[in-house]
Amino acid sequence: MAGYKVKITLTDTKPSVWRSVILPDQITFGELHRVIQVLFGWADMHMHAFSIEGDDMEIVKDPEASGGPACCEDDLLIDDFLVIESYIDYIYDYDDDWEHRVVLEEIEPEYEQRYVTLLEAEGDNYAEGSGGIWGLLNDPVDGEGDYVRAEDALPSRIPFHTEAVLGRLEEMKFPVHEELTDGGAINSPDDIADLLGIPEEIRDMMENLDPGKDMEKIEEIFTTNPKVKGMFEDICKNLMLYESQTRREAVDELSKLEKAVDEWEDFCSRLESGTEEGQLRFDFEGGPDCMVRDGSVQVVREQGKKTIAENLYAYADLRTLKTYCKYLGCSYEQEEMEEKALRRHLSERVEQAFLEHPEYVVMPFYRAHWSCFSEFARTGKFRKDPEGCTGISVAIDLGLAEIRYSNDVGVECAYIRLAKNLPELLQGIPDHSADTVLRACESFSESLHGDLIVYGCISFSELYQRYCKREKKKMEFGDFCRNIYWNLRMKELVTTSYVEEEPENSDLTFVAIPEIDVYYICSYIADLMWDWEYKQYGKKAVSDMQKGFNFYYGEWNQLVLVLNRMSPEGENISEDVLDLFYGVLNGADLYELLDEIDDRFGICGVVDSADAWFCVMNVVLHTDLPMLKAHSREEYYQKMREWPPMLAPMDMEMGDAGAEHIEELPGEVQMKMYRILDSRTEPKREIEEIDRQYGGLAEWIYLLTQKYIEWGKLFRARSLAQKLEEMCGKDEDVQGALEAFDVFFGQMMDSLQREVLFGGEQDLRSNVAQFVRSEKKIGRNAPCPCGSGKKYKHCCGK
Repeated sequence: MAGYKVKITLTDTKPSVWRSVILPDQITFGELHRVIQVLFGWADMHMHAFSIEGDDMEIVKDPEASGGPACCEDDLLIDDFLVIESYIDYIYDYDDDWEHRVVLEEIEPEYEQRYVTLLEAEGDNYAEGSGGIWGLLNDPVDGEGDYVRAEDALPSRIPFHTEAVLGRLEEMKFPVHEELTDGGAINSPDDIADLLGIPEEIRDMMENLDPGKDMEKIEEIFTTNPKVKGMFEDICKNLMLYESQTRREAVDELSKLEKAVDEWEDFCSRLESGTEEGQLRFDFEGGPDCMVRDGSVQVVREQGKKTIAENLYAYADLRTLKTYCKYLGCSYEQEEMEEKALRRHLSERVEQAFLEHPEYVVMPFYRAHWSCFSEFARTGKFRKDPEGCTGISVAIDLGLAEIRYSNDVGVECAYIRLAKNLPELLQGIPDHSADTVLRACESFSESLHGDLIVYGCISFSELYQRYCKREKKKMEFGDFCRNIYWNLRMKELVTTSYVEEEPENSDLTFVAIPEIDVYYICSYIADLMWDWEYKQYGKKAVSDMQKGFNFYYGEWNQLVLVLNRMSPEGENISEDVLDLFYGVLNGADLYELLDEIDDRFGICGVVDSADAWFCVMNVVLHTDLPMLKAHSREEYYQKMREWPPMLAPMDMEMGDAGAEHIEELPGEVQMKMYRILDSRTEPKREIEEIDRQYGGLAEWIYLLTQKYIEWGKLFRARSLAQKLEEMCGKDEDVQGALEAFDVFFGQMMDSLQREVLFGGEQDLRSNVAQFVRSEKKIGRNAPCPCGSGKKYKHCCGK
């Protein structure tokens, strides 16, 4: 049994309305529908449907009643879709158009309940029939009623009652649908083949091929066979995601040692909420009987009987012990042993490294944490603050202490038993020596910070060369690796990974900042970017990136300006932009970013849609990606004359030539439009080619108007602005942009007249006044004002 921790968000709500829950595995979409109804207080009075990103198929109650391709929600398990897809969308009540997004946050491998557990909830529920997030709440008398956000209408709000929801969820116990578990979640490459619909004869051809070594043969199969032609990138991407997922799941399994740390942190949370003021101390060591107030929480130091090696043997699993030996640079006997014997041997090797090099014990601590732990170890005085608690957590991890708990006479007590040979170890670490080690660790971390921020993910060998060159000193590669692992990795400042086939190859061992999917990136580089060199950055680039990525990338600055205009006044968007940036670093394309922006800010009308598309295209093309060894998609294209495998800025083969939005056009058309808009001079022939088919597209006219102003073609710009006004003059955003254009045109005419009358040159490059929207508008995902009940973008567009 397992569970899925998911976040279900009611889209377009500000502040956001969401529920965080754990779903049991192997439940159907029909059962997920019932859960969402309870979580958001719906009464199941209207139609509903699930949909998957990039797929026209809907998952509904009655497929026969659906107008398009559909599956039955009671015959389909959620498992594969949650693991593989970025998100699942759920819409309830086609009139009010309540859209919910289900996103998997993590897998809970030990979740045994067959009911849903509510973890956290934010925001109230909404009433049935209240009009939807952007619905028309009151019937207009004159046919021109105002659109009002539903959350601003108090009668539509219903308080969320946590206890009632918890009770209803526990009553909903779901069976294991054995008749539907033909594969369950993706557990092997064969499951990927099933998911992609690869025929049996193609699988037979791939049976003896290794994806890590035979990529050329696999590519040949998928590019020459008509039955699977064009699926090569899909199979590669899914294989890499599968490898990344399985390795991450292996890391996420909790060991006994990790559970001991979690138990201690739970105790610390109770310690923090309690108070010792006015309570009598209980003398556990010798003491007379005395009264202690109920609810007291105490921490007691004890001298344990186990050594560091014995603590590690008792709590750490084999994977952790091997990791410690690797991080410390300890060699150990490789011959076959039983697991218990090998665990004991590795525990002794770690202890020996600590005794021979006491400074190794200090390196995983921060300075405040070491100060708290060493003071407690010497004097028994425990600091009741986060630093004190974390110091003990690190000590448990290293085998320096173990803890037992008791609850006697109203006192909840933690007995921290220090390792028997810890006093000997502490004698070799005087205070001034520990401080020197910790300062050196901080200096090393600061030295690498710039490179890690710039590259995101980089190989050990490349980072080592850059470090030695910059610091102008020679550090042994083994010491460098130990600092990366035992100093930075143990403090969770970085993540590390290596290619399975060559774990000792420093060119295929990678270090990354925590926000980067290092597993996927190292697989990508090993398979597809092996012969490329890393891009070299100068000091200014590193300095700019340390200030903030928007100091280095002008493209991100432009996107920030657009998002600031789209967001409610005074709202801080820095976290949203940071999420978008890391999304791009992990390989997100144009469509994924636009969907995310639409969810968070709402893309409304011609101006938003055009500006967001152009800015997102800019950042997707020009942001340096870790999987391309710090080259951008555009740099790869200029060198190879093709897009990097699985990292094209968009799906070039998808799109609708008759679409009303640029982002929905065929990929090749979008790229031609972008090249025109990115040009420094007017490419007349290319513009004429686009205008013949797409000259009536309002977003294209708006962007081209701005570009003609930049090119200095004022009469052509004014002509396009007039055309835009004829098409969209009633759109407030377009009207605001046109007013800004008019101000600019007036300034230019005044400048030209002054130049003619009085002589002298005038500056004709003043900026167009920035348009700022005064109020939120109806988005493309809102119900169409014509009253059809369909989404605006799928209806008449009036």
